[in-house]
Amino acid sequence: MSFARKIASFNAAFIACIALALIPIWSCANLPFVDYPQHLGIVHILNRYHDPAALYSRFFELKFFPRTNILHALLIHWFSYAVPLETAGKIFLSLYAILLPVSILMLIRALNGNRWMSLLSFLLVYNYNMMWGFIGYCFGTALFFATFALMLRHLSGEGRKWIPPAIAALCILVFLAHPQAYGFLLVTLIVSAAICGGGLRDMLKKCAVIIPSFVFLVPWVCSFIAERRGSLGGDLGAAFASPANSLRIKAADLLGNLTARLFYSDIVLAVLLVALIYLFVRGFGRDLFADKKFRAVLVMAALSVTVYFAAPLEFGGYHVVYPRFALLAVLLFAGLASRVSIPGERALRAALAMAILICCVETMAAFARFDRMAQPARELIAQAEPHGKMVELYYRGTFPRPVSYPAFLHFACYYQTQKDGLAGFIFPHFNRWHIVRLKKNYVSKRIDEWRASRSIFPGGWQEFDYFLLCGSPPRSEARYLEQLEFVGRKGIWTLLKNKHPAS
Repeated sequence: MSFARKIASFNAAFIACIALALIPIWSCANLPFVDYPQHLGIVHILNRYHDPAALYSRFFELKFFPRTNILHALLIHWFSYAVPLETAGKIFLSLYAILLPVSILMLIRALNGNRWMSLLSFLLVYNYNMMWGFIGYCFGTALFFATFALMLRHLSGEGRKWIPPAIAALCILVFLAHPQAYGFLLVTLIVSAAICGGGLRDMLKKCAVIIPSFVFLVPWVCSFIAERRGSLGGDLGAAFASPANSLRIKAADLLGNLTARLFYSDIVLAVLLVALIYLFVRGFGRDLFADKKFRAVLVMAALSVTVYFAAPLEFGGYHVVYPRFALLAVLLFAGLASRVSIPGERALRAALAMAILICCVETMAAFARFDRMAQPARELIAQAEPHGKMVELYYRGTFPRPVSYPAFLHFACYYQTQKDGLAGFIFPHFNRWHIVRLKKNYVSKRIDEWRASRSIFPGGWQEFDYFLLCGSPPRSEARYLEQLEFVGRKGIWTLLKNKHPAS
Protein backbone atom coordinates (compact mmCIF):
# COMPACT_ATOMS: atom_id res chain seq x y z
CA MET A 1 0.00 0.00 0.00
CA SER A 2 1.37 3.42 -0.97
CA PHE A 3 2.06 6.09 1.67
CA ALA A 4 -0.80 8.26 0.36
CA ARG A 5 -3.27 5.37 0.65
CA LYS A 6 -2.04 4.61 4.19
CA ILE A 7 -2.64 8.23 5.21
CA ALA A 8 -6.10 8.23 3.60
CA SER A 9 -6.94 4.98 5.38
CA PHE A 10 -5.85 6.40 8.73
CA ASN A 11 -7.74 9.67 8.20
CA ALA A 12 -10.93 7.76 7.40
CA ALA A 13 -10.53 5.61 10.53
CA PHE A 14 -9.79 8.66 12.70
CA ILE A 15 -12.86 10.56 11.45
CA ALA A 16 -15.04 7.48 11.96
CA CYS A 17 -13.79 7.18 15.55
CA ILE A 18 -14.59 10.87 16.18
CA ALA A 19 -18.14 10.25 14.96
CA LEU A 20 -18.45 7.26 17.32
CA ALA A 21 -17.11 9.32 20.23
CA LEU A 22 -19.73 12.03 19.65
CA ILE A 23 -22.74 9.70 19.49
CA PRO A 24 -23.14 9.26 23.29
CA ILE A 25 -23.16 13.04 23.81
CA TRP A 26 -25.83 13.79 21.19
CA SER A 27 -27.98 10.65 21.52
CA CYS A 28 -29.15 11.42 25.09
CA ALA A 29 -30.98 14.38 26.58
CA ASN A 30 -29.42 13.77 30.02
CA LEU A 31 -25.72 12.97 30.42
CA PRO A 32 -24.36 10.82 33.29
CA PHE A 33 -21.51 13.11 34.35
CA VAL A 34 -21.83 13.65 38.12
CA ASP A 35 -20.89 17.35 38.38
CA TYR A 36 -22.24 18.36 34.97
CA PRO A 37 -25.58 19.79 36.28
CA GLN A 38 -23.56 21.96 38.67
CA HIS A 39 -21.55 23.42 35.78
CA LEU A 40 -24.72 24.16 33.81
CA GLY A 41 -26.22 25.79 36.89
CA ILE A 42 -23.20 28.07 37.25
CA VAL A 43 -23.37 29.07 33.58
CA HIS A 44 -27.10 29.73 33.96
CA ILE A 45 -26.29 32.19 36.76
CA LEU A 46 -23.81 33.91 34.42
CA ASN A 47 -26.40 34.06 31.66
CA ARG A 48 -29.15 35.48 33.89
CA TYR A 49 -27.06 37.50 36.32
CA HIS A 50 -28.12 40.91 35.02
CA ASP A 51 -31.78 39.95 34.56
CA PRO A 52 -33.80 41.48 37.46
CA ALA A 53 -36.45 38.77 37.12
CA ALA A 54 -33.94 36.04 38.02
CA LEU A 55 -32.78 37.69 41.28
CA TYR A 56 -29.33 36.08 41.04
CA SER A 57 -27.51 39.39 41.43
CA ARG A 58 -29.01 39.65 44.95
CA PHE A 59 -27.29 36.50 46.20
CA PHE A 60 -24.18 36.05 44.03
CA GLU A 61 -21.22 38.09 42.86
CA LEU A 62 -18.97 37.40 39.89
CA LYS A 63 -15.18 37.44 39.98
CA PHE A 64 -13.29 36.65 36.78
CA PHE A 65 -9.72 37.50 37.85
CA PRO A 66 -7.59 36.00 39.22
CA ARG A 67 -9.36 32.71 38.54
CA THR A 68 -8.58 29.26 37.18
CA ASN A 69 -10.90 26.35 36.32
CA ILE A 70 -13.23 28.75 34.50
CA LEU A 71 -12.58 28.12 30.80
CA HIS A 72 -15.39 25.57 30.46
CA ALA A 73 -17.89 27.95 32.07
CA LEU A 74 -16.84 30.84 29.82
CA LEU A 75 -17.00 28.77 26.64
CA ILE A 76 -20.43 27.31 27.44
CA HIS A 77 -21.60 30.82 28.39
CA TRP A 78 -20.42 32.21 25.04
CA PHE A 79 -21.90 29.29 23.10
CA SER A 80 -25.25 29.83 24.84
CA TYR A 81 -25.61 33.22 23.16
CA ALA A 82 -26.30 31.29 19.95
CA VAL A 83 -27.97 28.09 21.17
CA PRO A 84 -29.87 26.91 24.29
CA LEU A 85 -27.78 26.27 27.40
CA GLU A 86 -27.83 22.46 27.29
CA THR A 87 -26.96 22.46 23.58
CA ALA A 88 -24.08 24.83 24.38
CA GLY A 89 -22.89 22.34 27.00
CA LYS A 90 -22.96 19.53 24.46
CA ILE A 91 -20.99 21.64 21.98
CA PHE A 92 -18.29 22.13 24.62
CA LEU A 93 -18.24 18.40 25.44
CA SER A 94 -17.99 17.62 21.72
CA LEU A 95 -15.07 20.02 21.42
CA TYR A 96 -13.31 18.10 24.20
CA ALA A 97 -14.14 14.70 22.65
CA ILE A 98 -12.54 15.84 19.39
CA LEU A 99 -9.60 17.73 20.90
CA LEU A 100 -8.33 14.92 23.14
CA PRO A 101 -7.62 12.42 20.31
CA VAL A 102 -6.37 15.21 18.03
CA SER A 103 -3.91 16.37 20.72
CA ILE A 104 -2.60 12.81 21.17
CA LEU A 105 -2.19 12.59 17.39
CA MET A 106 -0.24 15.86 17.53
CA LEU A 107 2.05 14.39 20.20
CA ILE A 108 2.63 11.20 18.21
CA ARG A 109 3.40 13.16 15.04
CA ALA A 110 5.86 15.32 16.99
CA LEU A 111 7.58 12.07 18.03
CA ASN A 112 7.47 10.73 14.44
CA GLY A 113 5.55 7.75 15.77
CA ASN A 114 2.92 5.40 14.42
CA ARG A 115 -0.18 7.58 14.15
CA TRP A 116 -2.48 4.54 14.43
CA MET A 117 -1.56 4.44 18.12
CA SER A 118 -3.51 7.69 18.61
CA LEU A 119 -6.71 5.65 18.26
CA LEU A 120 -6.04 4.36 21.78
CA SER A 121 -7.14 7.76 23.07
CA PHE A 122 -10.71 7.15 21.85
CA LEU A 123 -11.01 4.40 24.48
CA LEU A 124 -10.38 7.04 27.15
CA VAL A 125 -12.57 9.93 26.02
CA TYR A 126 -15.18 8.87 28.59
CA ASN A 127 -12.74 8.32 31.41
CA TYR A 128 -12.92 8.47 35.20
CA ASN A 129 -12.58 12.25 35.27
CA MET A 130 -15.21 12.78 32.60
CA MET A 131 -17.74 10.51 34.30
CA TRP A 132 -17.32 12.49 37.51
CA GLY A 133 -18.03 15.66 35.54
CA PHE A 134 -14.53 17.16 35.92
CA ILE A 135 -14.95 18.80 32.53
CA GLY A 136 -12.52 21.63 33.24
CA TYR A 137 -9.72 19.18 33.99
CA CYS A 138 -10.57 16.99 30.99
CA PHE A 139 -10.45 19.98 28.65
CA GLY A 140 -7.21 21.11 30.29
CA THR A 141 -5.74 17.63 29.70
CA ALA A 142 -6.51 17.85 25.98
CA LEU A 143 -4.90 21.31 25.83
CA PHE A 144 -1.93 19.96 27.81
CA PHE A 145 -1.10 17.36 25.16
CA ALA A 146 -1.51 19.88 22.33
CA THR A 147 0.87 22.28 24.11
CA PHE A 148 3.39 19.52 24.86
CA ALA A 149 3.36 18.43 21.21
CA LEU A 150 4.06 21.97 20.00
CA MET A 151 6.79 22.40 22.62
CA LEU A 152 8.57 19.28 21.35
CA ARG A 153 8.51 20.75 17.84
CA HIS A 154 9.75 24.08 19.20
CA LEU A 155 12.61 22.40 21.05
CA SER A 156 13.62 20.41 17.97
CA GLY A 157 14.29 23.66 16.14
CA GLU A 158 11.34 23.77 13.75
CA GLY A 159 11.40 27.29 12.36
CA ARG A 160 7.67 27.89 12.09
CA LYS A 161 7.05 31.35 13.48
CA TRP A 162 3.55 30.59 14.74
CA ILE A 163 4.65 27.84 17.18
CA PRO A 164 6.03 30.02 20.07
CA PRO A 165 2.99 32.36 20.23
CA ALA A 166 0.69 29.32 19.93
CA ILE A 167 2.43 27.70 22.94
CA ALA A 168 2.14 30.94 24.92
CA ALA A 169 -1.59 31.19 24.16
CA LEU A 170 -2.17 27.52 25.00
CA CYS A 171 -0.37 27.92 28.35
CA ILE A 172 -2.85 30.66 29.25
CA LEU A 173 -5.78 28.48 28.17
CA VAL A 174 -4.51 25.53 30.21
CA PHE A 175 -4.26 27.78 33.28
CA LEU A 176 -7.84 28.96 32.75
CA ALA A 177 -8.93 25.35 32.24
CA HIS A 178 -7.56 23.79 35.44
CA PRO A 179 -4.73 24.41 37.97
CA GLN A 180 -3.59 20.75 38.08
CA ALA A 181 -3.27 20.51 34.31
CA TYR A 182 -1.39 23.82 34.27
CA GLY A 183 0.95 22.84 37.11
CA PHE A 184 1.91 19.59 35.40
CA LEU A 185 2.30 21.46 32.09
CA LEU A 186 4.79 23.90 33.65
CA VAL A 187 6.90 21.02 34.96
CA THR A 188 6.62 19.24 31.61
CA LEU A 189 7.76 22.20 29.54
CA ILE A 190 10.69 22.99 31.84
CA VAL A 191 11.86 19.35 32.03
CA SER A 192 11.51 18.96 28.26
CA ALA A 193 13.54 22.12 27.67
CA ALA A 194 16.24 20.81 30.04
CA ILE A 195 16.41 17.45 28.23
CA CYS A 196 16.17 18.73 24.66
CA GLY A 197 17.91 22.08 25.02
CA GLY A 198 21.52 22.97 24.31
CA GLY A 199 22.51 24.37 27.67
CA LEU A 200 21.05 26.64 30.36
CA ARG A 201 20.87 29.73 28.17
CA ASP A 202 19.08 27.89 25.37
CA MET A 203 16.73 26.26 27.88
CA LEU A 204 15.72 29.62 29.37
CA LYS A 205 15.23 31.05 25.91
CA LYS A 206 12.93 28.18 24.90
CA CYS A 207 10.98 28.44 28.19
CA ALA A 208 10.22 32.13 27.60
CA VAL A 209 6.96 31.04 25.94
CA ILE A 210 5.62 30.18 29.42
CA ILE A 211 6.05 33.70 30.83
CA PRO A 212 2.82 35.32 29.48
CA SER A 213 0.73 32.86 31.52
CA PHE A 214 2.38 34.18 34.71
CA VAL A 215 0.20 37.28 34.35
CA PHE A 216 -2.67 35.00 35.41
CA LEU A 217 -0.72 32.61 37.64
CA VAL A 218 1.00 35.01 40.04
CA PRO A 219 -2.13 36.93 41.19
CA TRP A 220 -3.99 33.64 41.63
CA VAL A 221 -1.21 32.12 43.74
CA CYS A 222 -1.04 35.25 45.91
CA SER A 223 -4.80 35.17 46.37
CA PHE A 224 -4.74 31.44 47.18
CA ILE A 225 -2.01 31.83 49.83
CA ALA A 226 -3.66 34.90 51.35
CA GLU A 227 -7.01 33.17 51.76
CA ARG A 228 -5.45 29.98 53.17
CA ARG A 229 -2.73 31.56 55.29
CA GLY A 230 -3.97 29.98 58.52
CA SER A 231 -5.09 26.61 57.19
CA LEU A 232 -2.48 25.65 54.58
CA GLY A 233 -0.43 23.47 56.95
CA GLY A 234 -3.52 21.74 58.34
CA ASP A 235 -4.84 21.08 54.83
CA LEU A 236 -1.55 19.44 53.84
CA GLY A 237 -1.45 17.31 56.98
CA ALA A 238 -5.03 16.13 56.55
CA ALA A 239 -4.49 15.45 52.85
CA PHE A 240 -1.58 13.05 53.32
CA ALA A 241 -2.96 11.41 56.47
CA SER A 242 -6.02 10.03 54.67
CA PRO A 243 -6.19 6.19 54.49
CA ALA A 244 -7.22 6.59 50.83
CA ASN A 245 -3.60 7.53 50.08
CA SER A 246 -2.42 3.96 50.71
CA LEU A 247 -0.15 2.71 47.92
CA ARG A 248 -2.01 -0.62 47.99
CA ILE A 249 -5.36 1.10 47.40
CA LYS A 250 -3.94 3.24 44.61
CA ALA A 251 -2.37 0.26 42.85
CA ALA A 252 -5.50 -1.90 43.17
CA ASP A 253 -7.72 0.86 41.79
CA LEU A 254 -5.44 2.04 38.97
CA LEU A 255 -7.74 0.82 36.19
CA GLY A 256 -10.81 2.12 38.04
CA ASN A 257 -9.19 5.57 38.30
CA LEU A 258 -8.74 5.58 34.55
CA THR A 259 -11.95 4.31 32.97
CA ALA A 260 -15.70 4.80 32.94
CA ARG A 261 -16.00 1.53 34.92
CA LEU A 262 -18.04 -0.32 32.34
CA PHE A 263 -17.48 -4.08 32.54
CA TYR A 264 -16.58 -5.13 28.99
CA SER A 265 -14.82 -1.84 28.20
CA ASP A 266 -12.57 -2.25 31.25
CA ILE A 267 -11.66 -5.80 30.25
CA VAL A 268 -10.88 -4.76 26.68
CA LEU A 269 -8.74 -1.81 27.76
CA ALA A 270 -6.86 -3.85 30.36
CA VAL A 271 -6.01 -6.59 27.84
CA LEU A 272 -4.96 -4.02 25.24
CA LEU A 273 -2.72 -2.13 27.69
CA VAL A 274 -1.03 -5.33 28.88
CA ALA A 275 -0.35 -6.31 25.26
CA LEU A 276 1.07 -2.87 24.45
CA ILE A 277 3.30 -2.88 27.55
CA TYR A 278 4.67 -6.29 26.52
CA LEU A 279 5.35 -5.13 22.96
CA PHE A 280 6.86 -1.87 24.21
CA VAL A 281 9.28 -3.61 26.59
CA ARG A 282 10.18 -6.13 23.88
CA GLY A 283 10.83 -3.46 21.24
CA PHE A 284 12.53 -0.85 23.44
CA GLY A 285 16.13 -0.13 22.50
CA ARG A 286 18.98 2.32 22.97
CA ASP A 287 18.23 3.98 19.66
CA LEU A 288 14.88 5.15 21.07
CA PHE A 289 16.45 6.41 24.29
CA ALA A 290 18.95 8.42 22.26
CA ASP A 291 16.06 10.49 20.86
CA LYS A 292 15.75 13.55 23.12
CA LYS A 293 12.04 14.04 22.40
CA PHE A 294 11.31 10.41 23.23
CA ARG A 295 13.35 10.77 26.42
CA ALA A 296 11.36 13.85 27.44
CA VAL A 297 8.03 12.02 27.04
CA LEU A 298 9.42 8.99 28.88
CA VAL A 299 10.48 11.15 31.84
CA MET A 300 7.06 12.83 32.00
CA ALA A 301 5.27 9.48 31.81
CA ALA A 302 7.38 8.24 34.72
CA LEU A 303 6.70 11.47 36.63
CA SER A 304 2.93 11.19 36.10
CA VAL A 305 3.01 7.65 37.53
CA THR A 306 5.06 8.93 40.48
CA VAL A 307 2.59 11.74 41.14
CA TYR A 308 -0.29 9.26 40.95
CA PHE A 309 1.21 7.24 43.80
CA ALA A 310 2.57 10.23 45.78
CA ALA A 311 -0.21 12.83 45.58
CA PRO A 312 -3.07 12.94 48.13
CA LEU A 313 -6.70 12.12 47.36
CA GLU A 314 -7.87 15.65 48.11
CA PHE A 315 -6.52 18.99 49.21
CA GLY A 316 -8.34 22.00 50.62
CA GLY A 317 -11.72 21.25 49.11
CA TYR A 318 -10.36 20.02 45.78
CA HIS A 319 -11.36 16.36 45.70
CA VAL A 320 -9.86 13.47 43.73
CA VAL A 321 -6.35 14.80 43.14
CA TYR A 322 -4.18 11.74 42.44
CA PRO A 323 -6.58 9.69 40.21
CA ARG A 324 -6.40 12.39 37.55
CA PHE A 325 -2.79 11.48 36.77
CA ALA A 326 -3.69 7.93 35.70
CA LEU A 327 -5.10 9.36 32.45
CA LEU A 328 -1.97 11.44 31.80
CA ALA A 329 0.30 8.44 32.38
CA VAL A 330 -1.56 6.13 29.98
CA LEU A 331 -1.86 8.69 27.20
CA LEU A 332 1.83 9.59 27.51
CA PHE A 333 2.57 5.87 27.29
CA ALA A 334 0.52 5.71 24.08
CA GLY A 335 2.84 8.36 22.65
CA LEU A 336 5.89 6.32 23.68
CA ALA A 337 4.44 3.08 22.29
CA SER A 338 3.93 4.76 18.92
CA ARG A 339 7.71 4.80 18.44
CA VAL A 340 8.22 1.07 19.00
CA SER A 341 8.25 -1.20 15.99
CA ILE A 342 5.32 -3.56 16.58
CA PRO A 343 5.04 -6.83 14.59
CA GLY A 344 1.65 -7.58 13.07
CA GLU A 345 0.49 -3.98 12.66
CA ARG A 346 -2.67 -5.06 10.84
CA ALA A 347 -3.61 -7.18 13.85
CA LEU A 348 -3.04 -4.15 16.11
CA ARG A 349 -5.31 -2.00 13.93
CA ALA A 350 -8.00 -4.68 13.99
CA ALA A 351 -7.70 -5.00 17.78
CA LEU A 352 -7.97 -1.22 18.24
CA ALA A 353 -10.99 -1.04 15.94
CA MET A 354 -12.75 -3.89 17.79
CA ALA A 355 -11.93 -2.35 21.19
CA ILE A 356 -13.28 1.06 20.14
CA LEU A 357 -16.47 -0.49 18.78
CA ILE A 358 -17.09 -2.52 21.97
CA CYS A 359 -16.47 0.49 24.20
CA CYS A 360 -18.70 2.71 22.07
CA VAL A 361 -21.61 0.26 22.12
CA GLU A 362 -21.34 -0.32 25.88
CA THR A 363 -21.02 3.42 26.56
CA MET A 364 -24.08 4.23 24.45
CA ALA A 365 -26.08 1.51 26.23
CA ALA A 366 -25.07 2.86 29.67
CA PHE A 367 -25.89 6.43 28.65
CA ALA A 368 -29.29 5.33 27.30
CA ARG A 369 -30.11 3.55 30.60
CA PHE A 370 -29.19 6.66 32.51
CA ASP A 371 -31.23 8.90 30.22
CA ARG A 372 -34.35 6.75 30.70
CA MET A 373 -33.99 6.92 34.49
CA ALA A 374 -33.16 10.64 34.53
CA GLN A 375 -35.88 12.03 32.26
CA PRO A 376 -38.71 11.63 34.85
CA ALA A 377 -36.79 13.94 37.20
CA ARG A 378 -36.67 16.65 34.55
CA GLU A 379 -40.41 16.25 33.99
CA LEU A 380 -41.12 16.59 37.72
CA ILE A 381 -38.90 19.69 37.97
CA ALA A 382 -40.93 21.21 35.12
CA GLN A 383 -44.03 20.99 37.39
CA ALA A 384 -42.43 23.14 40.11
CA GLU A 385 -43.05 26.87 40.37
CA PRO A 386 -40.13 29.20 39.54
CA HIS A 387 -37.82 31.23 41.81
CA GLY A 388 -37.90 28.82 44.75
CA LYS A 389 -35.34 26.66 46.55
CA MET A 390 -35.04 22.96 45.80
CA VAL A 391 -33.00 20.35 47.62
CA GLU A 392 -32.34 16.84 46.37
CA LEU A 393 -32.42 13.91 48.81
CA TYR A 394 -30.29 11.27 47.15
CA TYR A 395 -30.81 7.83 48.69
CA ARG A 396 -28.07 5.66 47.26
CA GLY A 397 -28.51 1.92 47.23
CA THR A 398 -32.30 2.01 46.90
CA PHE A 399 -32.39 1.68 43.08
CA PRO A 400 -30.30 0.04 40.34
CA ARG A 401 -27.50 2.32 39.16
CA PRO A 402 -27.35 2.80 35.38
CA VAL A 403 -23.65 3.72 35.53
CA SER A 404 -20.93 3.10 38.13
CA TYR A 405 -20.97 6.67 39.42
CA PRO A 406 -23.49 8.61 41.58
CA ALA A 407 -24.62 10.46 38.47
CA PHE A 408 -27.94 11.68 39.97
CA LEU A 409 -26.23 13.52 42.83
CA HIS A 410 -26.72 17.10 41.56
CA PHE A 411 -30.00 16.94 39.68
CA ALA A 412 -31.52 19.70 41.81
CA CYS A 413 -29.29 22.09 39.83
CA TYR A 414 -31.62 21.58 36.87
CA TYR A 415 -34.18 23.53 38.91
CA GLN A 416 -31.85 26.51 38.43
CA THR A 417 -31.61 26.07 34.67
CA GLN A 418 -35.31 25.28 34.16
CA LYS A 419 -36.99 27.53 36.73
CA ASP A 420 -34.52 30.28 37.69
CA GLY A 421 -34.43 28.81 41.18
CA LEU A 422 -31.77 27.93 43.73
CA ALA A 423 -30.39 24.47 44.49
CA GLY A 424 -29.73 23.22 47.99
CA PHE A 425 -26.05 22.55 47.25
CA ILE A 426 -23.98 24.45 44.70
CA PHE A 427 -20.21 24.59 44.19
CA PRO A 428 -19.77 28.18 45.46
CA HIS A 429 -20.77 26.83 48.90
CA PHE A 430 -17.27 25.40 49.34
CA ASN A 431 -15.14 26.75 46.47
CA ARG A 432 -14.02 30.26 47.32
CA TRP A 433 -12.10 30.55 44.06
CA HIS A 434 -15.07 29.96 41.81
CA ILE A 435 -16.16 32.42 39.13
CA VAL A 436 -19.51 32.74 41.00
CA ARG A 437 -19.28 33.55 44.71
CA LEU A 438 -21.93 33.73 47.41
CA LYS A 439 -22.79 37.04 48.97
CA LYS A 440 -23.19 37.22 52.74
CA ASN A 441 -26.97 37.42 52.39
CA TYR A 442 -27.21 34.09 50.55
CA VAL A 443 -30.41 32.39 51.66
CA SER A 444 -29.20 28.84 52.41
CA LYS A 445 -26.47 27.39 54.57
CA ARG A 446 -24.15 24.78 53.10
CA ILE A 447 -25.58 21.25 53.19
CA ASP A 448 -23.87 17.88 52.89
CA GLU A 449 -23.28 17.21 49.22
CA TRP A 450 -23.41 13.43 49.63
CA ARG A 451 -26.37 13.07 51.94
CA ALA A 452 -28.44 16.20 52.23
CA SER A 453 -30.66 14.67 54.93
CA ARG A 454 -27.75 14.96 57.40
CA SER A 455 -27.87 18.72 57.00
CA ILE A 456 -31.59 19.46 56.68
CA PHE A 457 -33.13 17.05 59.22
CA PRO A 458 -34.24 17.65 61.91
CA GLY A 459 -33.57 21.42 61.70
CA GLY A 460 -33.14 23.20 58.38
CA TRP A 461 -35.56 21.49 56.03
CA GLN A 462 -38.19 24.22 56.55
CA GLU A 463 -36.30 26.74 54.39
CA PHE A 464 -36.73 24.74 51.15
CA ASP A 465 -39.70 25.00 48.81
CA TYR A 466 -39.25 21.70 46.98
CA PHE A 467 -37.76 18.30 47.81
CA LEU A 468 -36.63 16.09 44.93
CA LEU A 469 -36.30 12.53 46.24
CA CYS A 470 -34.10 10.08 44.34
CA GLY A 471 -34.78 6.58 45.63
CA SER A 472 -36.69 5.49 48.76
CA PRO A 473 -36.23 7.43 52.02
CA PRO A 474 -35.58 5.63 55.34
CA ARG A 475 -38.28 5.47 58.00
CA SER A 476 -36.37 7.92 60.19
CA GLU A 477 -37.17 10.72 57.74
CA ALA A 478 -40.78 9.75 57.05
CA ARG A 479 -42.22 12.03 59.78
CA TYR A 480 -40.63 15.06 58.18
CA LEU A 481 -41.58 14.15 54.63
CA GLU A 482 -45.20 13.44 55.66
CA GLN A 483 -45.57 17.18 56.41
CA LEU A 484 -44.92 18.00 52.75
CA GLU A 485 -47.39 18.18 49.88
CA PHE A 486 -47.12 15.45 47.27
CA VAL A 487 -46.55 16.86 43.76
CA GLY A 488 -45.75 13.77 41.71
CA ARG A 489 -43.87 10.50 41.41
CA LYS A 490 -42.18 9.09 38.30
CA GLY A 491 -39.83 6.13 38.27
CA ILE A 492 -37.31 6.46 41.09
CA TRP A 493 -38.16 10.14 41.58
CA THR A 494 -40.64 11.89 43.89
CA LEU A 495 -41.31 15.63 44.12
CA LEU A 496 -42.66 17.12 47.37
CA LYS A 497 -43.60 20.73 48.15
CA ASN A 498 -43.30 22.65 51.38
CA LYS A 499 -46.52 24.66 51.81
CA HIS A 500 -45.04 27.05 54.34
CA PRO A 501 -41.29 27.45 53.79
CA ALA A 502 -39.31 29.56 56.24
CA SER A 503 -38.16 32.79 54.59
